[in-house]
Amino acid sequence: MRHSVVLGFAFGDEGKGVTTQWLCQQSLTHGRHPMVVRFNGGAQAAHTIVLHGEEHICSTYGSGVLLGVPTFLDKAFFFDPICAYNEYLALAAREPALWVHPDCRVVTPYDVLAGRSNQQVLRHGSCGKGIFQTFKRFNSQALRPLLPFKDEDKVFQYLKQARAYYGFECEPELEALFAEAVRELPFRVAAGPEVLGYDELVFEGAQGLLLDMDYGFFPHVTPSHTGLDNLDEGSLRKTDVYLVTRTYTTRHGNGYEPTYPLSWDLTGKHESNVGNPYQGRFKTGPLDVNLLYKAVQRHHLDVWQTKYDLQYHLMVTHGDLVLQNGYLEYVFNKRLHRTVIRDLAGLKQLLVTLMEGAGVRFQSIKVNDSVESAYH
Repeated sequence: MRHSVVLGFAFGDEGKGVTTQWLCQQSLTHGRHPMVVRFNGGAQAAHTIVLHGEEHICSTYGSGVLLGVPTFLDKAFFFDPICAYNEYLALAAREPALWVHPDCRVVTPYDVLAGRSNQQVLRHGSCGKGIFQTFKRFNSQALRPLLPFKDEDKVFQYLKQARAYYGFECEPELEALFAEAVRELPFRVAAGPEVLGYDELVFEGAQGLLLDMDYGFFPHVTPSHTGLDNLDEGSLRKTDVYLVTRTYTTRHGNGYEPTYPLSWDLTGKHESNVGNPYQGRFKTGPLDVNLLYKAVQRHHLDVWQTKYDLQYHLMVTHGDLVLQNGYLEYVFNKRLHRTVIRDLAGLKQLLVTLMEGAGVRFQSIKVNDSVESAYH
């Protein structure tokens, strides 16, 4: 069975969705049968994909969904049935296949309410999806999820446990909405993606390496492992790992502030994750090379590469902006540099030079544009 892993190189919003869709398209073109595995994070993802002019923002479903590729939500995923059902309704005509691990953590409306009213959570950074609260509740209550929980008595029992944990009064409308989502969302339960018979698994990461709960820039992190930690040895051996960055630095919400402002016009470049009132503003700046170095160092990607014979690939999105403007701006050792770029080959050569100091070997460097998922 083939495996590949897609990771955000810094703070997320880099193009993991288009990279995942590209990998699925490559797999289908070669006659294979892929499945996308969401192995961390939850419905706070906003992975924008475009296929033949159709745009979809994946939050629960994997980014192969427009190609008909099924999704598996693994045990470290935060599963919000309401978010999943709302996304399913937008995709219903495609009859998307969804599989769920029985041990994944289930987000309730009470987790969402608690997170949105927790000032410390909001200061540290939140998408308003209840991820941190669910993480904390599961750790303190030692709960097992109730999947499959098509039995509505068990659904309401689970909701009762959640609201009792926070000391909330019952919210009948929210509980009815949750129960409807569980009842109507078509999903099946399996102990792991490997048992389902697909010959290629594309592990689609959420957020970025520098938001990792252990290796990110604390306290502005997510309660999730955003690197390779959630994957078992069988999934890693001789695996291709795709590290995704844009041609500029992105950061949504509290935390890192770009050293310099970005001078490019991003109008019409599918910046979908920009309006969340809980998460804060969307920030952009020139490509910060030292941030990528820090991600490699903090996650010990050189050790992972040697131990498991990994093949790393640098995937750079929004390359058309460089060609359109005729230059790449990047920050190195806190200084702003500008290099004239006349063609794709020149951009790739500059990227090769910049990544020589990262401490890992890159098997390839690929660049795509801002809209479709074709890489060159």
